Amino acid sequence: MNFDARVDAKTGTIGAVLIHRVDNWFVSVSLSRSVMNSNKEASKVRATSGGLRLGRRWIYGRGDVLSRYFGAVYLGLNETVTGVATAPGAVPDGDQLKVRYRVNLENQEQWSGVLGLNIGLRSGLLFQCEYNGSANSERMQLLTTYRLQRIHVMAVLRGRDCAATRYATFPALSL
Repeated sequence: MNFDARVDAKTGTIGAVLIHRVDNWFVSVSLSRSVMNSNKEASKVRATSGGLRLGRRWIYGRGDVLSRYFGAVYLGLNETVTGVATAPGAVPDGDQLKVRYRVNLENQEQWSGVLGLNIGLRSGLLFQCEYNGSANSERMQLLTTYRLQRIHVMAVLRGRDCAATRYATFPALSL
């Protein structure tokens, strides 16, 4: 029997990025925790992520910055999700069929490597391209940021499915 399990979910993430720079070399450490709640009768999904990036920056022109970096990122996801999916009209008399489910979510490859490039313009625009790969998966992330004093407004294009996300960070940190 086939049925669609449509999920309308909201995700919240809280985290921090610490950056230390000596001359033109930098290291950044990030850590975050995400929680997803859906509109269905389902469990919460929680994930922990962190990363370490090392790189060098060059200042050119009137203060524009070019940065290259490499590093590693961690994504920990090991949850059991339970819920109920409804399939209307699945039975010949037109009644709904309710199916209880239990799904174990776990990412097999929790660590992956990162290669990235940032271009930061004096005008407040920042462009970032980051490749994230492991033995069995890869992802390209393109990020555009416009800095409004200490607030960054970000538009993110992530993963192979290219789902778009918009969010803001307070206060903003940039390399």
